[in-house]
Amino acid sequence: HPRKCVHPAPVALRRVAGGLGGLRGGGGVGGSGVEIGCAVVRERGKEAFDRTVRLAALVKDSIAAGTRRTGGNPAMRTFQALRIEVNGELAALERAIPAAVEALALGGRLVAMSYQSLEDKIVKRVLVAASTSTAPHDMPIVTEEHAPALRLLTRGGEVPNAAELEADPRGQSVRARAVEQSGR
Repeated sequence: HPRKCVHPAPVALRRVAGGLGGLRGGGGVGGSGVEIGCAVVRERGKEAFDRTVRLAALVKDSIAAGTRRTGGNPAMRTFQALRIEVNGELAALERAIPAAVEALALGGRLVAMSYQSLEDKIVKRVLVAASTSTAPHDMPIVTEEHAPALRLLTRGGEVPNAAELEADPRGQSVRARAVEQSGR
């Protein structure tokens, strides 16, 4: 079937109330999302965005000067936030990680590599929940029904070492988490 085309401008409008702020600010990727979203709505009311250059300039102008001087091109993160929303990337990950955990056989292992903080939060939440006992904290013996389904193989999100980063500098943002199906 033909893929439904979603234009990012209406997405930005829908996401203004808590949206670009949620996408950009919620993941630790910048706190200017609400200001950017409001500026997009204001400018789109004057004229539709037909060039990314105009949107990039608007993003740059919407961010405080001190923030613009650090962290690279501010439009890059906004375009990333729009891409994530338009493609439904986080929603897909929200479905995929629990399905992958469910598909593990006893002793099976899962390694999840996240490349940005919103992805890592989803992966961490699912894996930690499945590796935590559901028994009350004061229960002296954990019954099988309350035992965790997974065993964490990594402590936190593992990051690349210096040699790995030298071989592939694009891996700077990756976080790897691994678990093993321990039964339940």
